[in-house]
Amino acid sequence: SSSDYGLLVKAAQARGLKVLPIIASGWSAENKAALDSLLASKAARGKLISGLVQMLRETGSDGVVIDFEYLSDISGAYLTQFIKELSPQLKAQNKILAMAVMPRTSAVDWYQEFDYPRLAQNVDYLNIMTYDYSTSTPGPIAPLDWVKKVLNYTKSQGVAMNKVLLGIPYYGRDWTATDEGYLKTSISLNTALKTTATYNAMLQRSTTSSDSVGIPYYTYTDIAKAEHTVYYDDLLSWDTKLSLLDQYGLADIGSWSLMWLDNDTTDQLCPLLQNHLR
Repeated sequence: SSSDYGLLVKAAQARGLKVLPIIASGWSAENKAALDSLLASKAARGKLISGLVQMLRETGSDGVVIDFEYLSDISGAYLTQFIKELSPQLKAQNKILAMAVMPRTSAVDWYQEFDYPRLAQNVDYLNIMTYDYSTSTPGPIAPLDWVKKVLNYTKSQGVAMNKVLLGIPYYGRDWTATDEGYLKTSISLNTALKTTATYNAMLQRSTTSSDSVGIPYYTYTDIAKAEHTVYYDDLLSWDTKLSLLDQYGLADIGSWSLMWLDNDTTDQLCPLLQNHLR
């Protein structure tokens, strides 16, 4: 309930934290159709905005993160209009508006529905999800060269880079080879390290001419004789990506997600974050 959530918000705020609930869409065809329909309707957009404003009043949350990822290309203009209509309503309450957007490297690539410059004009933060580079076949989650391409494109569009949150992945992936292709499973850093030890796998790093640190990966064969390839980020690759904050003058990071961290990895990661997030 909103009252229970309000207690959570107060507890977090008492510790100096800001709470921004994520307003997300789903990944089914039905969810996509519903989002397209909602965004295309001025009345429906207005109803959603009223609901968000009411939720912020009832819970005391500090703002919202809009995370609409699965929509039709034709809905791009409506998405931009929705953010334009939502922004003044949140500003009137002194609330934060952040928006998660898919990573783009050019004006003609996928995700054209995310109009970076126009969206950035009406949000406090543009959270660019610079991860999920490799999905169907084994490869890095967020290779440095590609992350730079996304940031360079963003800058070329005239986006104020001090509004940009850099996506940092806290997860890795374990790909299992099958006759039909690959099955993938998301894993934590701790799981990746334990699996290395369990199968005595040889750790390697995927590097490039401009990224000498690279992304850790390894292969192993499980007890069922299935071949696996694992890519993940570690403290070295996180450190390299976090250095982009100063290089590009970014606002902060947008991590996905805390669920992949545990006591061991958090104790290692926190000093690194404190060094870069000033």
